[in-house]
Amino acid sequence: MKKSLVSKKLRAAVAAISAAAVVASSISGCSSAIQKQAQSLSSACQSAMSQIESSLGTVSKSISEAVSANVSSLQPSKDKTTATASKTVTKILEKTPAISSRGKADVQSVRKITVGLPASSVPKKSVAAVSVPSARYSKIQQRGDYQHLNSQAEKDLYQLIDRSVYRVALQKSSSGYYPTAQISYPGNISEAQIRVTLLAYMDDNPQVFWLAGVYGYGTQNGRTILQLYSVGSSDECSAAIRRLDSAVSAAIRSVPSGLSEFDREEYLFNYIVGRCSYDNAAVTDTGRWQAFTAYGTLVDGSAVCEGYSRAMQLLAEYVGLNCTLVRGSSNGVGHMWNEIEVGGAWYHLDLTWCDNSIVIYNYYNVTDSIIAQTHTVGPLVSHLSEEQINSETMQYNLDLHACSSTAANYFRYKGIPVTAAGGSGDTAVVKALASRLKESRKSIAFWVRGDYDTTVGGMASGKLTGWLFAAEKLAGKSLDLSNTEYVTDQADNGLTIQVSYR
Repeated sequence: MKKSLVSKKLRAAVAAISAAAVVASSISGCSSAIQKQAQSLSSACQSAMSQIESSLGTVSKSISEAVSANVSSLQPSKDKTTATASKTVTKILEKTPAISSRGKADVQSVRKITVGLPASSVPKKSVAAVSVPSARYSKIQQRGDYQHLNSQAEKDLYQLIDRSVYRVALQKSSSGYYPTAQISYPGNISEAQIRVTLLAYMDDNPQVFWLAGVYGYGTQNGRTILQLYSVGSSDECSAAIRRLDSAVSAAIRSVPSGLSEFDREEYLFNYIVGRCSYDNAAVTDTGRWQAFTAYGTLVDGSAVCEGYSRAMQLLAEYVGLNCTLVRGSSNGVGHMWNEIEVGGAWYHLDLTWCDNSIVIYNYYNVTDSIIAQTHTVGPLVSHLSEEQINSETMQYNLDLHACSSTAANYFRYKGIPVTAAGGSGDTAVVKALASRLKESRKSIAFWVRGDYDTTVGGMASGKLTGWLFAAEKLAGKSLDLSNTEYVTDQADNGLTIQVSYR
């Protein structure tokens, strides 16, 4: 249910005029002419009141209803694994995921295919090399999973995979994919090691979007033969690489120079959620592979959680931010998000769950304890048996960081501080709101200091409306207050509003 911020003063004024006119029309002893004028005034006021009620429509909620409800419940516009606000501010858990009834994961695992290995002599061609120019910031290379491979054999295989993926066949094999250059490893390596190494390579290299998460392998003369596959031919891959290069170049050229790490992260966050929407069809349509990649996010503007996360990881390295992928689930549904380092501390960042029918910040730079309320982080591979590693449904991680800091939590770092006290503090809130309105921001975060329920209750009962009235005048903006929505996040002491401009 959506709550609207409706002015009490307008309704009260019209009601008062109407009531006065009714009284005037009922005064005994008045002349017929006066009575007619009074009745005419009453009729006109009642007509005006009806017109106002009609224009407000369903968004006109009584103040008593708004106070008793306290908070707005956000109805997602996307059928995806995402977050909604809780229905009351009295709950400890403010973020309740609305899991899709499809029960399908929007993150892929690697899997073995059992078709015969294609001959190593299958004609192949080199795909175009990545050629994104240097950004304004020092580029880093995301190699967290490589560094956490358990053996030298796995690291050697990782390097062989890197050479293989840039040679792609001209024609499909019986598998339905295009074979990449066949890998011959000098020795025996287990299937669990192959799976872990392939997952590590894919998760370290979001720019290699054409690599399908399938493999075939066998042994020959004491060597392990590994076959990987591409989703497109060499020519198709080269054309797609050029399109991704162009998209990434445009993105990093647009990042202003001199930004702090937090501001770089926020810029990329806004860039991605402002250009990408959730691809519902991709969860069940296996042909929509792009949605699981950075390519789908940055070129097609349509992706699932894996695509959002890989795009953030890819762009982050060009602006000097360490950013990794986290595999896990929510209510048993596979899911992926990021861990990102800001100011020397690591945080969980879930772009997909923040990109709702409005942009919210409930999953922006949160701690392990907060993310655990709605997400289940996959186990470390070091804690698993080979049988578990070889399972195609297990979501696991090679590397995880301790996320315990709140310093760069979005609400604390960027939210407008509010308290229940008000008074002189209202002036500072209005100025901060006006600043954000001047920037034409649609989603505005508040950091609630002090008692959460009391402060949010006061905001819902009219304080927020007053702030917005004052701020729009100060900013020279015109707002449609009947379409203002807000979402709570008691766990982070945060609240997000979305404003609509006229």
